[in-house]
Amino acid sequence: MIEILRGAPVGEGDANLVRHYLRRLSDKGPRYRTWAQREAQLSQFNADSELDFRAMLYSQGAGRAFQWRGLDCFKTIYELALYPMMLAEIRPHSIIELGAGVGGSAAWFADMCVAHDLDAVVHAVDLKVEDGIEGAIRTWRGDCIAWVKAASANRDDFGSPVLVIEDFHGDLGQTMQALDDFLRPGDYLVIEDAIPKQMQLAQALQGRPYVIDTHYTDFFGVNCTSAINGILKRV
Repeated sequence: MIEILRGAPVGEGDANLVRHYLRRLSDKGPRYRTWAQREAQLSQFNADSELDFRAMLYSQGAGRAFQWRGLDCFKTIYELALYPMMLAEIRPHSIIELGAGVGGSAAWFADMCVAHDLDAVVHAVDLKVEDGIEGAIRTWRGDCIAWVKAASANRDDFGSPVLVIEDFHGDLGQTMQALDDFLRPGDYLVIEDAIPKQMQLAQALQGRPYVIDTHYTDFFGVNCTSAINGILKRV
């Protein structure tokens, strides 16, 4: 930024990033943006993220994945910082992981809820887990989309608000369609590993009541998160 202010030759994209940074310092601009508003904002830059691909790739661990309680967690260092702040602000009654993996992420969420004095249940859904209850973690074996459709019939059991994390890499359009009957205003949906999902995400959000929470997507810089344009609030 100092070099740009000194008049060094830079491209228009770099200059726009500096302008955005200075605007961020003065807290100007809406926190919540529709997809169209977000596209207009990002059109100023040369990329969808200020974080390069290698840094994003290594942020889960350059060798082995980050672990929690001895289990692979598959969270970037950015999400490990963002989610606790979200828990403190949103204070969800339920956290639902669509795509639970080996359970490290669910264990981490359960511990973060304890740290934030949240009496929340973590629902971990995956084809490769067994049904069960262990402390604040409830595991469900099954197809994630089918589970959401079934859970919609008992939505009140999950309380409000809820935080849903999509990390099973299924058809995003079908997932959003299933979530239409489940999510309520004030609920949050996070689409992790969203770099290759931008076109699907744009299509899935058309006509749906979601806004992008740029306070979190841009907390470490524009889209410095695996959930690129994918930290969503239902309105």
